[in-house]
Amino acid sequence: VRPLLDFPDPATLARDEIAAGRYWHASRILRSKDSMDSDPSKALLLARADAGWRNWQGVLDELDGAEWLDEMEGGEGRLLLAQGLEAVERWEEAVENYRRFRSVEPPLKGAAPWVASREARAAARAGLWEPVLTALEATGRESPVVASWTVLALARLAAEMGNTDRVLELVPVMKSDPITRQLAWDMEGRAWLASGDSARAMEVYLELVQGELTAARRGEVMMVVGGLYGALADSVAAHVAYKRSFDVYPRGTSGARAAWGILQFSGDTDAAQALRLAKTLDKLQDPRHALRAYEIYMDALP
Repeated sequence: VRPLLDFPDPATLARDEIAAGRYWHASRILRSKDSMDSDPSKALLLARADAGWRNWQGVLDELDGAEWLDEMEGGEGRLLLAQGLEAVERWEEAVENYRRFRSVEPPLKGAAPWVASREARAAARAGLWEPVLTALEATGRESPVVASWTVLALARLAAEMGNTDRVLELVPVMKSDPITRQLAWDMEGRAWLASGDSARAMEVYLELVQGELTAARRGEVMMVVGGLYGALADSVAAHVAYKRSFDVYPRGTSGARAAWGILQFSGDTDAAQALRLAKTLDKLQDPRHALRAYEIYMDALP
């Protein structure tokens, strides 16, 4: 008599598939008729598999409302639920579940810093500023580096949401940190521009240009300054700023804008200058302004 083959149970197969990174297949195994039951360990395993291939609705179906989330695997179920809620933009519920996960004892190893960071960003999305600061403090206690990146992410998020006041509140924090200071070098100026306060923006950009900048950044700053002077109808100052921008960095977007700014605010443009700038604009793939520059060149010919 041939012996019966001893097939592994679905949970074991699913764990092997998850370990190999085949999350979708693990989900299929666990959702087969023979393996579905109310066992919390299998529900957690299925949620882990679904999270692996970003089936967040599946994660919510398995975990939302479950009473055992904090009791298994260091609260992994609570963490997966928080991630699922964040993914479907249920921000306030995500914040609450991230917060509850951080109170689980013993905590899931290595999760604390990035979980607090996710909590801070979800709270910002929800407009809950006090929880943002609380989560940010928790991030800093666990990992100053993660906290630095979180502050930068929060500032960019606030800028995307048009919340200039929040960006400006975070600027001093970013300036005091060596990591974010370089990455957010012009964020204050852009925030003032977004708020409509061009005078404060001008102050910030003129201060920036006095410091140590790469050629690309110096060109970008002077290009912005040229635009601000142009908006004030100070054509002489605008021309000088655009020329300084172009001289220091005649490449990329700022180079193209500076070249066009020179033409706009140069008064009587000689043919040689117009031709040189037209060729530059053509090379920088700005065909609309290049064509106009060639027209200016033709008009300037004797």
